[in-house]
Amino acid sequence: MNNQYDLIDESTTGQDGYINGGLFTADRFGTEDKAVLFDGSFSYGALQDSLNHVFTQQDATFSISLWHKTGDALPNLSPLICKYAHTGCGQVERQWALLIAANEGIRFYFASTPDNVNYRSVSTLSDSVANEPQTWYHIVATYDGSLDSNDGADRVKLYVDNVLQEDTLNFAEGMLGDTINGGAARIGLMDYVDTEGAACGQYHAPGALDDIRIYDRLLLESEIELLFLEEETIDTTDTVVTPPGGTGIYDQQSFDASFSIYPTAVNNGEFNLTSSQVYNDLTVEIVSIQGVLVQRISIPQFNGQEIIHTGELSAGNYIVTIKAESGLQSIKRLVIH
Repeated sequence: MNNQYDLIDESTTGQDGYINGGLFTADRFGTEDKAVLFDGSFSYGALQDSLNHVFTQQDATFSISLWHKTGDALPNLSPLICKYAHTGCGQVERQWALLIAANEGIRFYFASTPDNVNYRSVSTLSDSVANEPQTWYHIVATYDGSLDSNDGADRVKLYVDNVLQEDTLNFAEGMLGDTINGGAARIGLMDYVDTEGAACGQYHAPGALDDIRIYDRLLLESEIELLFLEEETIDTTDTVVTPPGGTGIYDQQSFDASFSIYPTAVNNGEFNLTSSQVYNDLTVEIVSIQGVLVQRISIPQFNGQEIIHTGELSAGNYIVTIKAESGLQSIKRLVIH
């Protein structure tokens, strides 16, 4: 966003748009004015009528990745992003939609005809994914049009916070069809949007969106993990970190590389912290994505490697800060399963 109305595509494909009633808000790193907040009753976003060559070709493959922060409550059923207009705005332009619902989790809908006669809908088997209020979630949907197995359900994979979700074909109406229907609806954010960019009725989803990406291919699971673990760009212009025996670190790459943690996705309650340097009085802090300090570990003598136990921390996204007597050394992302 460059102001209260315009959405600017940061890729080179020119998929700019606008929002109606949305506001600036902090992104998942807490950086102000880097995400868009929607009120759930009026605001929505509209991009272009574009990328039909991606969505509607024979054996189409594409992926959608976005970050969504839930509101105080989930909607009954609302799109996070879609290319779909219906009779609520006097049009029949159904193509696809990535949706969220209070009692259904995440759903992906795709249609082979525009009239709601021939379509499939795949939902997460669990209805409790991505449902904690005021929480950021990374949501990915991949679509492989070459697959007809399980009556089309296998065309769709849904990921939440880097975890492939068990899913179910919750609607299968009419014929599966070989392709997704072509149409002229614009890509809508947080509501269905018609060909002119107007909302199709009161289907607004509350919450915030950030880092929306559409790919004309299937994302690999390793790529989804990289998107999920993508770190905040830390401005270290005025930060000088001088480790013992070292020189000042100004640049981002050196700043982030001064320490490593592995694995970055923890399953067994511990991770390794390593560095080429030796430190006295090192402090490791684990902070929730909401900015709450949940664990602090003091290491009087760090000799280049230490096992950090995460204890009983619940599953979710965390930020790890590593500090020495000389100040902040590194910031890392951590996922606990």
